[in-house]
Amino acid sequence: MNKAKLVEVVGRVVSTRKEALSAVDALLNAVQHALRSGDKVVLAGIGSFHVKMRKAKIGRNPKTGQTVPIPPRRAVRFKMSKDLFTNPSAASYNQQNA
Repeated sequence: MNKAKLVEVVGRVVSTRKEALSAVDALLNAVQHALRSGDKVVLAGIGSFHVKMRKAKIGRNPKTGQTVPIPPRRAVRFKMSKDLFTNPSAASYNQQNA
């Protein structure tokens, strides 16, 4: 599902497409802001997003073979909820509404 499909689904609940787009944008901006500030984002029944620091490491340029230092950086991780993982009806919902 992409952003346009998400706006379409939210548009079924609110009165206009413009309101749906504003609601989706507000949600995505809130998630981005929370992750940038290091907070964990939990969506009940779906899963959680959190930021994890990756260690600095030594990489290799595949063209030249030269070693290149790779600095530490932040990466977003997603952990699926147990309900979504174990509930078979979730898969049928996706197939019906795709």
